[in-house]
Amino acid sequence: MTDRISGLFLLGVGVAFAIAALQLRTGFTSDNLGPKAFPLILAGGLVFLSICLLLRPGRGFRPSWPSRSVALGLFLALLSLVLYANLILWLGFLVSTALEVFVLCLLYQARPLPAAVAGVLTSLALFGLFDWLLGLPLPNGTLFAG
Repeated sequence: MTDRISGLFLLGVGVAFAIAALQLRTGFTSDNLGPKAFPLILAGGLVFLSICLLLRPGRGFRPSWPSRSVALGLFLALLSLVLYANLILWLGFLVSTALEVFVLCLLYQARPLPAAVAGVLTSLALFGLFDWLLGLPLPNGTLFAG
C-alpha cells in the first residue's frame, strides 16, 4: 500500500511540475527548445515512473519506517531548508548559509564550536566559488543594507 500512496503522490507532483513548466514564458531571444523542454522531460519521467509504481508496486517488500527521533530530525532539516530559502534575501547569502550549515551540523550531533566553524568556512567557500570564480551575484541581504 505504501508504494501506491507514494506513486499517487509522485504522480500529483509530476503533473503539477508539468503544469508549472507549461506556464514558463519564452523570451524573444531564446533557443529552439526554450525554457520548457528540460522541466517537461523531468515531469514526463516522473509521471511515467509514478504510473509504473502505481501499476506494479514492489512485491514482498515491507518498508521500514524511521523511528520518531529520525523522523523528527528529517522534519527539522526540511524546516531549516525552508527557513533558509525564505531568509536568504533578508539576511544575505553569507549569514544565512553559515546559519544553515550550523543548524544542519547540530542536527547531525556535531558540537557547537566545530559546527560554527564549519558554517563560516562553508559559507565563505561557497561565496568565493559562486561570486568570485563563477561571477554569479548572490544576495547581500536587506537587513545589512545601508
